[in-house]
Amino acid sequence: MTARPDAWPDEERCARVLHEHHGLEISALEPLTAGLDSDARVLKVTTRRGAPWFLKLRRRWSDARLRLAWHLHHREGVREVSAPMSSLSGELAPRAEDVAWTLYPFIDAPSGFERPPDAEHWKRLGQALRRIHEARLPPELHAALPAPDAPPLQAVRARHEAMLEGALTTAATAPLVDAWTRHAGRIATVLQRAAVLAGSARGAGDEVVPCHADLHAGNLLVGDDALTVVDWDSATRGPREVDLMFIGAGVGGIGGRDEEVAAFMAGYGDVPVDRRRLCACRHERIVVDLLELSDLLLGEGGDASERALWLGYFTAQFDEDNVVARAEQSWATL
Repeated sequence: MTARPDAWPDEERCARVLHEHHGLEISALEPLTAGLDSDARVLKVTTRRGAPWFLKLRRRWSDARLRLAWHLHHREGVREVSAPMSSLSGELAPRAEDVAWTLYPFIDAPSGFERPPDAEHWKRLGQALRRIHEARLPPELHAALPAPDAPPLQAVRARHEAMLEGALTTAATAPLVDAWTRHAGRIATVLQRAAVLAGSARGAGDEVVPCHADLHAGNLLVGDDALTVVDWDSATRGPREVDLMFIGAGVGGIGGRDEEVAAFMAGYGDVPVDRRRLCACRHERIVVDLLELSDLLLGEGGDASERALWLGYFTAQFDEDNVVARAEQSWATL
């Protein structure tokens, strides 16, 4: 880990570092949307020869997660995995300017939120994920991957109480407090059930496999005849349900229909799924998102459009066929 810098490197410093570590001559840098990760910055890099690259700057990073993506792509042959490029010195994340620099091939394709995958894409994802889950990692890489974190139940319980008491209400936070209050009953139920299911999302021995752990449609790049899984920054070693819980979970309103789930399973193949573990994973993910999205909206960062987007993400969780409804359905099957 590194200390948090005051600002991201500017264009001149970016060009200098990319030349030093990758031998690239840069003609243009274009900032891109980094999602909800305030500890990352992403840019499209164009060289003087016109070649595009995707650059990710991280204030926090895991070498093991980068090595996993590289191994899956280059050693296991899972071409659907977006893998980082090695620097001139062989590093996947050279350090400079107090951040880690990782370069990827630039893939000119929309995310699954912008272009929902069709049946063939879901089938291809299933085939790729089965190969990922069955990959034989070097023992030291397997051991270096972090296990799934325990959900921040205590922090979200405290936030829930503060929201209902009005302790967090200001002019800036009123939209979040209003949304939280409107859904207070369902949030309380999620927290209660996540506590009941605590520990069920973990695995041991042969149950533990490499997992992407953030496999929503926003981390899929969908081409006409291609699919790429990006953003391995949350990768873990855990039970396969850590990934399978996203299939049918309806994150962002994508991937929740029966035909989408069937297409994915046609590619993934028949495998026993622990329903209690799947249900636990879905509840734990909601708990994490409640904390992370409310952290953003209670903070002072973001312009008006970004804050509106974050609030939209928060409220969308409670839509019909989105993540809370799917978690409720999973609970009903236990």
